[in-house]
Parts: sequence; structure tokens; C-alpha cells
Amino acid sequence: MVTVRFFAMLKGLAKTEIKEYDIKTPVSLDELKSLIKRDFPALKGLLESRSVLVSINQEFAEKDAVVKDGDEVGFAAVLGRVGAMDRYPGCHSERSEESGPVCF
Repeated sequence: MVTVRFFAMLKGLAKTEIKEYDIKTPVSLDELKSLIKRDFPALKGLLESRSVLVSINQEFAEKDAVVKDGDEVGFAAVLGRVGAMDRYPGCHSERSEESGPVCF
């Protein structure tokens, strides 16, 4: 079992914090992202961008990382405020322009 945790904007778009995948053999990070995009289409744009940090077992992961049974994989969006609300539906501004958008 691989536990995926969504943080910040990704958690809001996925409408969940945790998703578990029954993965018994090691898979690439890209393969895991494909599963996530299939299950959470709203995350596709962010997961395909360079605006997401990925961790495996609480350590930053490289693009060519391998995910295996028992791993916890975290995804956190690190977007700047410019244009974020236009690019990602589900983001609404409750803050001033200076503080940027919030996702809920």
C-alpha cells in the first residue's frame, strides 16, 4: 500500500487529504502521478507543472524516484500568486491581491 498525502492547494482541489493505492511492485513517480491524475482530474494541470514539490517518506523526491509498497508520498503545490486563480479552477480569492489566492 502506498499512501499519498495532498497538501495546500492540491488538498483543496482533490477534496481529500489522503488517498491509498494498492501498489505491490515498485513504480516510477510518473506512474504514480498517472494514477492520481486518473482519480483526480482536477489535479492534472498542477501535477504536470513544475509547481509541485514531491516527498517520499518525508524526504524531497527527485523526478526519477521510485515508489514502493509502504511508502508515503506527499504532494504540495508551490505556486506564485500571479494567475493562479485563472489557471486552476477551484481557487477563489478571499485575500487581498498582495497575499494571493486561497483554494477551498
